Amino acid sequence: MSKVAEQGLMPGEVQIFEDPGQLTPADSLSNAAALAGMASVRTIGDLGEPTAVYVSAPGSGRLTIDLAGSREILEAVGVDPLLLPDDMDGAQVDVAVFAGVDQQWADVHFLQSESPLVEYPDGLDTAVLGQALLQLLGLDEAEAARLSQEIDWTSTLLLPIPQDIASYHEVTVDGVSGMAVSDLDGRGATLIWQKDGIIYSLFGDRSTEELLALADSLK
Repeated sequence: MSKVAEQGLMPGEVQIFEDPGQLTPADSLSNAAALAGMASVRTIGDLGEPTAVYVSAPGSGRLTIDLAGSREILEAVGVDPLLLPDDMDGAQVDVAVFAGVDQQWADVHFLQSESPLVEYPDGLDTAVLGQALLQLLGLDEAEAARLSQEIDWTSTLLLPIPQDIASYHEVTVDGVSGMAVSDLDGRGATLIWQKDGIIYSLFGDRSTEELLALADSLK
């Protein structure tokens, strides 16, 4: 979140209460699941046993909305800025990220955790903000509008990586709709999707197509 703020794309002030992501080694997948408070974890069959397994720490933070900045973002992507009501200035969005399991291979990482909790202020149209965010990520207006209506924004957290760093597009992964993020320098790609209350991230020095093939071997 702090990196996004440095890019000037966050519509307000970000506070980090508990910094997520600190990794603790685990002896096995079952041990990692227990430490993360998850009933079970999935792994990538085609890659065999992971070379390392970690538990990532939970985290939490808050966005205090700056109305003027938020409206500028909406206007920049062609969304009516007045859809964000005046009383949203200073309103707060609270985010909680749960502990997760990080499996590592030579050039691939696979992360999974319970879907985050995102609490929005009353009266905020999350689909409108979601559409604006998706357009910032590079989706066209029609695709962003459709996808924003399908996403549960109370359990989804997308970070707006600038379009000169990566490109986004929608993909079908693990039988559901997800997002593919491709580095513009050709160094790798990331798949992000949610299924059955779990958020997954698969990334590495592979193409999107190669990562999708790996996702097909999930077990």
